[in-house]
Amino acid sequence: ANFSNFGYAMLTLLRCATGESYNAIMHELVVAEPLCDEDLDNCGTWVAIPFMLTFTLLVQMILLNLFIALVLSSYTDVSMSENRTLSRSDMKSFMHSWIKFDPTASSW
Repeated sequence: ANFSNFGYAMLTLLRCATGESYNAIMHELVVAEPLCDEDLDNCGTWVAIPFMLTFTLLVQMILLNLFIALVLSSYTDVSMSENRTLSRSDMKSFMHSWIKFDPTASSW
């Protein structure tokens, strides 16, 4: 997980968006001397903390809103299909069919 090129950067951000160890990546991005080497260009910066927190917060809010929209859309579809009422002919057809199972109308 690094930002050495565009592909790796996108995969790293996708990993962070799913919540997979984003805090470990954030802490690795702020590594400072003597734990890093400027010549190898593997030192981090403090800017990584606000970037990662902002990125994670925005992505999680967007994903939560998409999930809520999906649930509400499904609920709307189901509630619209349940508003259909039975017609009088449907009810008569059901009553004639039910007589076969309960000829004495005992409700059992």
